[in-house]
Amino acid sequence: MGGTDGRRGFSDFWKINLRELVWIRLCIELPHPLYFHSAAVTSAGKLWIFGGVKSVDEISRSKSVFSVWLKVPQLQEMAWEGLLYYNPGLPRLKDETLRSLGIPEQFIRRCTNKTKTGNPHCYCAIYRHMPGAGNEAA
Repeated sequence: MGGTDGRRGFSDFWKINLRELVWIRLCIELPHPLYFHSAAVTSAGKLWIFGGVKSVDEISRSKSVFSVWLKVPQLQEMAWEGLLYYNPGLPRLKDETLRSLGIPEQFIRRCTNKTKTGNPHCYCAIYRHMPGAGNEAA
């Protein structure tokens, strides 16, 4: 995804067919050209993209966060994202409170790993900064 040829940046996505060693362009694009960024895929099939440089003429780095589903997610994953979007403070609640709200254990576990500052990490902390699923963070 993205990249540069030294003169301009790209916003396209590609995948490789390892059997045939053929690259296939996907029908999704980044919101703007981007290179020198980081990316990771969750076990649920969501690709997260962080940072990077938007233009070969700029030296400054971006703090943007993007996400895209690489496969149709399970309904539970979509519901969890909706809860986080409309309740950004949810991951900061105590486990007992989350249980009393009916949050399934697998999602509570995502929020129980706290950093030294007491803030949840993983899905919870990343998503907290997202204005909407699949949208760029400020």
